[in-house]
Amino acid sequence: MTTGKKGEKTGTKKRKFPPPGKESRSVFSTALAMAKDLLKSNVLSINLDSNGSVDIVIDIEKLEAIPKDKFKQGLTPEHFSNLIRTELDSLVRVATYSDATKGIKNEIPSKILKDSGIDEFLWRLEEVRRELVPDNLRERATLRRTTQGLVLENMTWQVVIKKHDQTRGKLSDIPYGSLSIVYVSPQSNMASVRFGIKSMTVELPTVREPNQMILEVHQADVDQMIETLTDLRDNLEKVKKGK
Repeated sequence: MTTGKKGEKTGTKKRKFPPPGKESRSVFSTALAMAKDLLKSNVLSINLDSNGSVDIVIDIEKLEAIPKDKFKQGLTPEHFSNLIRTELDSLVRVATYSDATKGIKNEIPSKILKDSGIDEFLWRLEEVRRELVPDNLRERATLRRTTQGLVLENMTWQVVIKKHDQTRGKLSDIPYGSLSIVYVSPQSNMASVRFGIKSMTVELPTVREPNQMILEVHQADVDQMIETLTDLRDNLEKVKKGK
């Protein structure tokens, strides 16, 4: 490795775009509108993990494939990518707080907040809530953070044909679904491991790996599951309307 003028020049290179919070509102709104379009086309998604943490996930390859003429108001692909990773990501997390001011103070670095002012970020937060954040995100995040039970992480399925059984031998072809349900126990509710060293006790959180349950279901079982889940959804809807 060598050092010299090239390295010094790179280290002192001026930023190509303003820091988060300092770009104009028109540029911010353009970036937000673009993020909204990418959300609809599944290039961008808002991820809620088992602990209730929220972040923005974006397909970099698809982002890089967007023609540069799609970026308006002086917004560049590099600036847009930076806004997604910093300002917009932070504001999506703020949207899960019941107290917006507290959320901004927790999620926005103090130097950036001091330079731009809290009122500016309150305005930007409302824009993010209206254009990007699902209506139920705060409720879902709160449920994940307070749940005492298991949390669904993922479900996948495949169709299989059963032709043979170890005991019964050859069978007439029976189509069935193999349904994989992955679930986790939120970290906030996990038991700790304690051990003592002389007069000191050390407590360490344990991290539980996701658990998987695989169900073999006939189409009749799937129909019953759909009926049960539809009934659950309808009753949840009634409760929400009754609030």
